Amino acid sequence: MPIGIVCKSQQDLGDVAAYVAAMPRKLENGVGPGTNLSVGKKLYEKDCQSCHRDDGRGRADGAFPIIVGQHFGYLCSQIRDMALKRRRNSLPAMVGVISQYSPEELVAVSDYLSPMQWPETQDSEY
Repeated sequence: MPIGIVCKSQQDLGDVAAYVAAMPRKLENGVGPGTNLSVGKKLYEKDCQSCHRDDGRGRADGAFPIIVGQHFGYLCSQIRDMALKRRRNSLPAMVGVISQYSPEELVAVSDYLSPMQWPETQDSEY
């Protein structure tokens, strides 16, 4: 059984895009266990907040992605992959910082970020 979808025409691609866009959006993403939030908060405020902002919305002008509203498991895997230099699109400065974190600290940052909610208002930066 094929894993992907094969679009044979622009119409097929448009139909798939319309279908996905019409799907209900899950507003509650998986959150971490909440066991080490103080460590995660301390690390985020020290090393991440200046680029990703206090609410995790990132900055389009500096290629700092939105990290608010992400699933705990996804955050863990992406942060771990950055620390291990598996992600090739990460800024070297960020990799340099988080590669110094212990595995427990990487989980703590993900745990701190995972319950963040998308802000009600948006500004022009994202």
